[in-house]
Amino acid sequence: MLAIVGLGNPSKYANTWHNLGKEFCNFLANNAKIHCTHFRIIKNKARILKCYYLEAPQKSFLIIIPVNIYMNNIGYELFNIIRQLPIKTLILAHDDLSIPLGHVKLTPKKNINHNGIKSFAQYKNNFELLFLRFGAFHVSHNSSQQRLPRRQIVLQHIPNDSQPIIQTMFQDASTNLIYPLVINPDLAERGYLQKSE
Repeated sequence: MLAIVGLGNPSKYANTWHNLGKEFCNFLANNAKIHCTHFRIIKNKARILKCYYLEAPQKSFLIIIPVNIYMNNIGYELFNIIRQLPIKTLILAHDDLSIPLGHVKLTPKKNINHNGIKSFAQYKNNFELLFLRFGAFHVSHNSSQQRLPRRQIVLQHIPNDSQPIIQTMFQDASTNLIYPLVINPDLAERGYLQKSE
């Protein structure tokens, strides 16, 4: 099974750069070109993860969206859920300040500056792990703003003029990167790592 997890913070931080991965998974679930049915909501003491099970002819994949958990603490909760599932390939979708806005990459290389990835990477796994990296470097992140700590930049609200670019970026990632893997999951093992630029 292929699964994709959208990294992001709770709704307090909605519409910030750090929630691009989470927002992409919401986009994917709401705009899937294949049949989408709500699968289940996984709970413990609080609502933690929302899951969608998507089906195509003889194919399936799972979308996991963190709901009420902060990026820095996602590793433990996420690992305890996915280790119980027959996942062959896991994709972590997230923002990446080293990539310009409008660009997205699917790679086996992780961003070591991303706290959500750091939180998850400490747990060993036995599946293929890929990273869907959404460009979050906006033109406003220049001169004086570049001197701000990364953690402040990623928690800034996304300006309105960036929303159409983000929607196009999400559509490109869905069409050119995710759907081909749903139809043929073995592409991940054979090095199917396209870029949408």
